[in-house]
Amino acid sequence: MARGLAVRPGNIIRVRTAAPRIGRTGPAVAVEPPSVGTGSRVATPQSTPTLRVTPEPAPTLAPTTTAEAAAPSMQSVRNATGGGGAAGEVPVAAPRMGAPPTPAPRPTAAPSVTDVGGGTYSATWQGSPGALARFRFYDSSMQTVTVLNLDRGAQPPGSGGIMLADALRGAGGTRPTRIILDDIVEPRTLGALRQGADFSTTPLYRTISNTVAELGGRIGNVQIMREIVGRGQRKFDAVIQVFY
Repeated sequence: MARGLAVRPGNIIRVRTAAPRIGRTGPAVAVEPPSVGTGSRVATPQSTPTLRVTPEPAPTLAPTTTAEAAAPSMQSVRNATGGGGAAGEVPVAAPRMGAPPTPAPRPTAAPSVTDVGGGTYSATWQGSPGALARFRFYDSSMQTVTVLNLDRGAQPPGSGGIMLADALRGAGGTRPTRIILDDIVEPRTLGALRQGADFSTTPLYRTISNTVAELGGRIGNVQIMREIVGRGQRKFDAVIQVFY
């Protein structure tokens, strides 16, 4: 019997290898590639460590949230001769992917619509002092309407767009294809337009968007008309194309 050879772990020794016998197995050893002219270099067998793999948990994605913008206090359009009003509109938060859009608040009552002559109509809301909508149709087709005044009064914030839609329907104008906002005076919208901002970023645009959506349409092209009035003051009108 061959005498045992004590080898410290990690030492490399030179041994003379013999052809293995068929059917005989021995302990597996790690064999390094042989060096030219020196014979094989064999490392002492080491116990094979058990490899444990702990899968990393999938990262948790925080749900997308959209901060609610501060609700505008008022929005209004007014005719050039005076009057005025406001229709506050709450900005609608951007919906999450796959979630339905947040519906616009609705008024608490239906309007009472009166034909005051010349294609002009006035709408009021019972139990809501100050709530008013005034608008004018250009012909019997009622496809073009100019909004003269819009004031939500005591109706819920954000309901101005639905109020206007209800008033237009009450007058028989269920599908106007062009909506004109005459002399925009809503403070934040007017300030934004004076600074050169796009009308689609303004509170008043959100109001009219709710009106159009309530009527079953969508906004197409928007044209902003600028006019110098008085002491160099600029007057802004908006012409909004609507598709159904």
